[in-house]
Amino acid sequence: MESVFFNLPPELQQLTLQFLPLWDLDRLFDLQALSQPNVPDPYLIVRHQALAAKYMWKSIVVSNDPDLATISLDQLDYLMLHRIYISPKDVTLAVFDFTNYASSVAFMHKLFTTYLPVLQNYTRNFRIRLILVENVPLDNSFLRLLFEPLCSPQLNLSWFTIKYLPGFSKLQRNHDSETSLMNLLTSTNEIAIENLELHLFDASNLVQHLVDSNGCFHCENLRTLDLSFNNLTEWNLRNLKFPSTLEHLNLSNNQLRGLTNSSFHHQSLTNLKTLDLSNNNLMRIELHNYRNGPNGPYVLESVNLSGNILSDYSGMFHSDLFLNLKAIDLSLNLIQKVSKFPSSLVSIDLSGNYLSLSFDSVNTIFPAGLRKLSLGTNGSLATCGADSAKMMIQAAGLQNLQELELCGSMYDTRYALY
Repeated sequence: MESVFFNLPPELQQLTLQFLPLWDLDRLFDLQALSQPNVPDPYLIVRHQALAAKYMWKSIVVSNDPDLATISLDQLDYLMLHRIYISPKDVTLAVFDFTNYASSVAFMHKLFTTYLPVLQNYTRNFRIRLILVENVPLDNSFLRLLFEPLCSPQLNLSWFTIKYLPGFSKLQRNHDSETSLMNLLTSTNEIAIENLELHLFDASNLVQHLVDSNGCFHCENLRTLDLSFNNLTEWNLRNLKFPSTLEHLNLSNNQLRGLTNSSFHHQSLTNLKTLDLSNNNLMRIELHNYRNGPNGPYVLESVNLSGNILSDYSGMFHSDLFLNLKAIDLSLNLIQKVSKFPSSLVSIDLSGNYLSLSFDSVNTIFPAGLRKLSLGTNGSLATCGADSAKMMIQAAGLQNLQELELCGSMYDTRYALY
């Protein structure tokens, strides 16, 4: 087999190596030892091919913390020295303990001046991840200047994440972090951020610093916005006006208790595809079409409401926002009675509620085009045998159903019905 491999053209050798697991590449070609002082090596060319294969279409992380980094600066030096070209999927620049300027700023300066030109040759897809662990004020103008090298139309900065890790420090988070982000987003040469993730665990200044006087987000290119784990309330939410470009919105794991037109401005969300509201304290959802201005057309396909305290869900369907909804997760709520669902739905999860369903009560409740229905852990039926599943399908008129989950009081089982 070795002779066959070494007789292949270099291009086919490279292609073959890409199918090996990473640990096999490291083990078989001793890649960790490549950066050691040079010694005569008849297999050096093949080892370089293996090194390039290791990073082929992989996400790599460059960091000042060795536990976060998947490629070190020494390894980058080796690639540069031997002119080895790699093709990673994207590069994440992760800066741990960002406010420890003695190390992080020096690291960023070296990274941008020495390594960014090389990394740009590898890929145009970058991500930024700043990890804060202590309450040290940030210099906004300096932060903007620091990231100026990324303000280039040749680069695609897909994610910008600021994350506070309270487990690493007893101090409170730095409240200036959102201000710094605002100045970064509104600088003269704007970084085209498409996906923004903020896990700061405190919403006290989030609204003030991330939106303008009208409540609009400063970053106009956003497609994904993750505001989970920020203790957002309805008061915080009512002051936010989301950009119309948004496709994915994550508001999970906050302190939301109700959604109304005044607390959730959804009129502009005409491109929104997924909405995650799971693990809040939602007791009611009363959304309606706006009297002034257009209402859609909307393209929302999936809503996750799992882990709330909803007893009724019918109020949400008065808005055209849910007109084209395909999947809804209402599991782990306090729902006792089901009401009619929109005809567009193909997947409904009602498991973990307090339903008491009878066969004669489900007629016309579920849409005829439904493909997946989860009713597990409801004690909804006395038994969960195949006969019960067939009776449920017939009673509900679900001839297109492909998967039905029923959970009786004695055992749980899942049926795949075709």
